[in-house]
Amino acid sequence: MIHTTTTTKNIPTTTSSQLPSPLTRVVRRLLVSTDGASRGNPGKSGAGAVVTHKDRVIGSAHHYIGSYLTNNEAEYEGLLLGIETVSRIITAHIQQQQQQQTPLIPSSSSSSATVTTIIEIEFLMDSKLVVEQMSGRWRINKPHLQALKDRAVAAIAALSTLSSTEHVVSSSFRHIPRASNAAADRAANVAVDTKESGSSICGGLLIL
Repeated sequence: MIHTTTTTKNIPTTTSSQLPSPLTRVVRRLLVSTDGASRGNPGKSGAGAVVTHKDRVIGSAHHYIGSYLTNNEAEYEGLLLGIETVSRIITAHIQQQQQQQTPLIPSSSSSSATVTTIIEIEFLMDSKLVVEQMSGRWRINKPHLQALKDRAVAAIAALSTLSSTEHVVSSSFRHIPRASNAAADRAANVAVDTKESGSSICGGLLIL
């Protein structure tokens, strides 16, 4: 299976060329694995998301969606859950930085240098349909899926509004094999089994 990385189209992002100078750039790469489970397709459904940074889980979530959803709907709900979870993590990170009022890396050359944290988010999904539809390469013929995509596009666009002089947020998508998405799959199935929702964010956040 070929792995493809796809950056969403028509979603505002900030490029490195727009960053102020002088500055110190600190890159934080977050991987957001998402999945959806539908027992019966359609049937009882759940969504799962796991966020990792440097191979460490810093956030996870599971959400019971309902009793009559298709697998494709569940996959979109998984993406939405992943966007919500990583947004919470980034927001908490920014708030923590503001409370500390200290840069991640002190500048030895100039006291006026700006420290900018570049947060690169890559959404990993085993649903090729969602990846291709979010990229705009595949058409959506079903109104209910279009509505879910619209929600996802709006949610990702909202991530870019977290960008500032100190933080730049960008997003991309990558299709992965199902076997490589085990953690998110487990989270989605926990939601189906328990008919409950829950989430957790680890301490330390992105300051590693």
